Amino acid sequence: MSIARSFNTWRTARRTAHQLSRLSNRELADVGIKREAIYEIALKSARGNTI
Repeated sequence: MSIARSFNTWRTARRTAHQLSRLSNRELADVGIKREAIYEIALKSARGNTI
């Protein structure tokens, strides 16, 4: 993976994680996400892996 692609993946994951972290615990529970798993889910999403 190139440095630019790695950076873009990291930046996308960070942005996604930030948006998810702004949700309440109740909202996260409604979509089946635990607060502890936010960054992992954001990183998988940024890499294009299925969740």
